Amino acid sequence: MTAANEAELIQRMWFGTVEEAIEAVNAAATLGFGVTLHNESVPDEEEGTTAEQWIVALYSEAPTAAPDPTE
Repeated sequence: MTAANEAELIQRMWFGTVEEAIEAVNAAATLGFGVTLHNESVPDEEEGTTAEQWIVALYSEAPTAAPDPTE
């Protein structure tokens, strides 16, 4: 198994809703890919506000979590 930083990134996808992102995560898990999911706020220049987007990254295998140094 490779370290977290060595897992091969296959694809990164952006979604407008958490439902769409979860659907992609479930599909990736069914196919055996490693997955990370996070969200971020981005400026919506047309509206003058911010919007939330969800990012799903697919890896060749599940990333390995680093031990928490505070534990």
